[in-house]
Formats: sequence, structure tokens, C-alpha cells
Amino acid sequence: MACGHVKLIYFNGRGRAEPIRMILVAAGVEFEDERIEFQDWPKIKPTIPGGRLPIVKITDKRGDVKTMSESLAIARFIARKHNMMGDTDDEYYIIEKMIGQVEDVESEYHKTLMKPPEEKEKISKEILNGKVPILLQVSKLRK
Repeated sequence: MACGHVKLIYFNGRGRAEPIRMILVAAGVEFEDERIEFQDWPKIKPTIPGGRLPIVKITDKRGDVKTMSESLAIARFIARKHNMMGDTDDEYYIIEKMIGQVEDVESEYHKTLMKPPEEKEKISKEILNGKVPILLQVSKLRK
């Protein structure tokens, strides 16, 4: 990535920033990983474009800063910049399909966050037995 500095800003956890971190590492991009504590979020939120995390700030060699938001858009942007979105239309399709399926699983998981433990366990089993096997089948397309 032709830039002087990359800063990823997210809460002190994995969440929606983890795929971005993984792509940056896989691409060999050095980056600053700024972690925000949850108790500090109310003070910081008004300073964040759109009031949502993660964001990435890319500073070019002239010192101009580009601020990016929306985790999937950031991940796709960085992956595309580093030729990680496939070499053919078919590879691109498989990658996009996997992204969509991971997003489906993540969306189902988020439904469990505020549920009582017994309901969490039931929903988690449904996800593991239903959506995850479908996601894992995608990898067979590459063989």
C-alpha cells in the first residue's frame, strides 16, 4: 500500500477489526493498532466519522489523511490493494461468497450476545450445525 502510515482504531478486542488486522498482517503492512477501552467510547464517539468503529486512517507521504469506515469495505479495500481478491473472476466470486457467508455466521452469533446462557447455547449449536458446515464447503471449490 503506497502510504506513509496506517492506523487501525477499534475497541480493545477482536470483533469487526480482526479480519482487517489479519489482512494487514498477511499483506505485510505495518500498522498502528489503536485500542479504545469501552469506558472511553462515549468521549471518543463524537470524534469518529459516523460514530462507529472500526476506522482506518491512512496517511500518505505528503501527510494527507484518508479516513475509512465500515469494516467490510476497509477489508476489501486493503485486500484489493494487495492483490488478495483473486486473479480471476471465478476466484473473486469464491472470495466474495466466503465473505458473505462469514458475515451471515457473524450476524447469527451477534443475536446471542444479550441472550440468557441456555438460549445462547441453543443458538450457538444451531449456528455450528447449520451455517458453519455450509461455509466450510466453500473451501472445496478451490480443490
